[in-house]
Amino acid sequence: MANQYFSTSEAAKICQVTPGSVIRWIKEGKLETAVTAGGHRRIPAASLLNLVKRMGLNVPEGLVDPDSIPEQFHPRILIVDDDKAFREMVRWFINQEWPEADVQEAQDGFIAGWKTHGFRPNLVILDLMMPNLDGFRYCEFIKKMPEMNHTRIIAISGVSGKGNEDRIMNLGANVFLAKPFDNEVFKNTIETQLKLLKEEW
Repeated sequence: MANQYFSTSEAAKICQVTPGSVIRWIKEGKLETAVTAGGHRRIPAASLLNLVKRMGLNVPEGLVDPDSIPEQFHPRILIVDDDKAFREMVRWFINQEWPEADVQEAQDGFIAGWKTHGFRPNLVILDLMMPNLDGFRYCEFIKKMPEMNHTRIIAISGVSGKGNEDRIMNLGANVFLAKPFDNEVFKNTIETQLKLLKEEW
């Protein structure tokens, strides 16, 4: 709430009642008050809002009900690829198209697994062929985490072959893209996955 405290006259104006009604509510213990350093009595906005709700009134203009403000969906996207130039290109692309997204990178599945615990990505853009821990094992790892059930995975690979696609999809990936891919296809793929995430959120 922009204004955290109101005078009795301000509270009366907001609720469209007389100042006497507000003073009566205070005396009856229906409204909590705070005293300023100068000795003035002020009504906390939260107290006034609670009274309005208890009385079954509509929240008046001048009071903001925090329950009525929808939270914004800010996707957390993890890019996992051992090619630094590719990671940076994808990160730049996402920042241009979805500036509200929080983006992190990992150069292999091992680092991605470590970051996943703290970052908890909604969407993972996952290369399959990487050193240390490849995309297949990372996908298997993340799908075993109950808290990551809703995380969506876009698997990518420069190694062609239906076997890789079938294997990663069976492990729980949502989409498979073969490198190189068209920017518009990539954009539409991310857009679709983010839309599905937002609907589930």
